[in-house]
Amino acid sequence: ANFAEQNRGSIRAGKYADLVMLSDDLFKIPAENIKDAKVVWTMVGGKEMWVGKYQAIIPGSK
Repeated sequence: ANFAEQNRGSIRAGKYADLVMLSDDLFKIPAENIKDAKVVWTMVGGKEMWVGKYQAIIPGSK
């Protein structure tokens, strides 16, 4: 345990967020196509770090 429960471990206001949005829903595409999914957006520590060419579909993106 790293005793960081106050800011990690769940998705809630005030906690750090590391997220990735992919071009495909990995639960709906064939397993052999997962390798072809592209990263379209990332957030690290609650800050938007990278927005790909699909930024128009992300509400509030810059």
